[in-house]
Amino acid sequence: MKLRSLGYHGLSDDEIWRCIEAGNFRALIAAPGDFVLIAERGAESWIVSSVNCIRPYFYRLEDTRFFHSETVFDLLKQASLKWRWNWNALADLWEIEHLVDNDSLHAAIQRVPPRTLIHFRDGKLDRQQWEWEEFHRDSPSHPDEALTAINDATKLWFREPAALSLSSGFDSRVILSSLLAQGLAPRLLVMGSDDSSDVTVVRRIAERYHLPLTVANLSLSS
Repeated sequence: MKLRSLGYHGLSDDEIWRCIEAGNFRALIAAPGDFVLIAERGAESWIVSSVNCIRPYFYRLEDTRFFHSETVFDLLKQASLKWRWNWNALADLWEIEHLVDNDSLHAAIQRVPPRTLIHFRDGKLDRQQWEWEEFHRDSPSHPDEALTAINDATKLWFREPAALSLSSGFDSRVILSSLLAQGLAPRLLVMGSDDSSDVTVVRRIAERYHLPLTVANLSLSS
């Protein structure tokens, strides 16, 4: 038996196999984190993706052969495929800046979408996808709900010593505020020239909250 985990979660290998043996894939999908699980036993394979999975993983069934990999290019080599554009996916990328559902940019390769079980057995492939609403309770659309959610995630995943890639942007500063609220003092990481906006802002934040700082200076070679 082989098991791979891509991304992050709090499940042990034994817990994952128990769910697989019991057919309880919904419990795997509902586990906190963002991940793809790849389990193999003999000629049988299971691929399970988390609720909001942003971790890319790709697959293809060719006759009775099942190929899967972290990248489209690895899968091309495995299956000895030539490049063939998925024009609908390319149009989606142009219009909305991301692909939809299980599309990849190759016409013969599919991506594992969120909340999905891919099961390969006896030369056949089954795909089951759960609805988003099955894993998200109805709740008031209030800022307090969002604040509680991000603080709960911070408590679950961050431990000392922590490090945070910080910029002058909004997202990373929200994460920092949650870390500080939990009593964590992360090392800040920022990249850029000394006079760039990111470095300038992050230096001032580090000074204000007495946080260690690492600056990666980049310069263009002449």
